[in-house]
Amino acid sequence: MPMEIEIKLAVDVQDLWRLREALAKPEAEKDLKNLYFDSRDKKLRLQRIMVRMRTRSSVTGAVLCVKGPSENRDGVFRAEEHEWNLSTAEATEFEAKPGSQALRLDPLIPSGVIHQLEAFGSIRVQRSVYEIASGLYLELDHVRYSDGSEDAEMEMEAPENRLEEARKLLDDLLEKAGVRARAQEKTKYQRFLERV
Repeated sequence: MPMEIEIKLAVDVQDLWRLREALAKPEAEKDLKNLYFDSRDKKLRLQRIMVRMRTRSSVTGAVLCVKGPSENRDGVFRAEEHEWNLSTAEATEFEAKPGSQALRLDPLIPSGVIHQLEAFGSIRVQRSVYEIASGLYLELDHVRYSDGSEDAEMEMEAPENRLEEARKLLDDLLEKAGVRARAQEKTKYQRFLERV
């Protein structure tokens, strides 16, 4: 079972520039759109399952993702996650007809829901990615919601045996930048759901 383990820290949007100034040049800058899917009667939300298709400006194709219920302890989020790269044609077909990905999604979502899925909203994420230690990547995310609100967070995915190292790197960066952060309480998807 593929498990995603991430440290997430909430920061003020206006502090993102201070964090960027304290870091080297980013490995990548990404303009992401997360499009979320569920049935009209919210079957996935009721079981805390997320189906997302992520596209990136200037990059063809998309990434289809299914995440199971997220567990949060002190800003460390753990969730079962499955991802597939889609071609542009597959992404276009999935958005119009989610059942086109039944072979991948059916084993991971409640029975019969695949043919009831439809897109119900999206968010935009401006992401800067930095490798701050070998194999540990920091993502600075500026999140914009369709209701006009916005927020920001720092994310770092790390295996269980490197969580303490990742936390120390984040603490050192925050001190260097003079930025305050707090343990994130909710995922982007949960924050999005509060706004729809």
